[in-house]
Amino acid sequence: MPLIYSLISYYLALTSKHPILHDPAVLFVICLVVVSATLAGMMAIQNFLEKKSYNKSINLKLDTCLVLYFYGDSRAPSKIKGTDKNIFRWYWLRNCLVSIDKQNEERKVRIIPNLYVNFDNPINAGTLEVKSPDIKLPIYEVKELTNRYAIIVFQDDLPRGEIHITVK
Repeated sequence: MPLIYSLISYYLALTSKHPILHDPAVLFVICLVVVSATLAGMMAIQNFLEKKSYNKSINLKLDTCLVLYFYGDSRAPSKIKGTDKNIFRWYWLRNCLVSIDKQNEERKVRIIPNLYVNFDNPINAGTLEVKSPDIKLPIYEVKELTNRYAIIVFQDDLPRGEIHITVK
């Protein structure tokens, strides 16, 4: 309401300086232009918001998978050709932690492998599954899963075989 009062007072001050604005037809045209511009602006904003949400839902791909073959040693795994869908890039990183027992002077090496997967198109970040048809997987944890990437950390090195990574 204060906005309407300020607009009316502004109009009255303006009409005292310009007598043409006393004409009801001119007042009607001015009101019509203001209302039309307001409605057009509201429709443009609504249209923009609808397009934005529509585009988000179209770009999300659900069919995302990667199949890797592990050699059971220190070599990086190989991607099995034709099995990756919506995968832009993946990276295998092995962190080697070395500890020495002071009493026995025994050296222990622990391997903590990490798999980083970047998706080509955004996904609906739901559940990431890591399975293998031929090996027993070590304990693993999905540290991060977003619509653009995933980080998987394994507790131990992987033996020789395949792993299948899918997003559901």
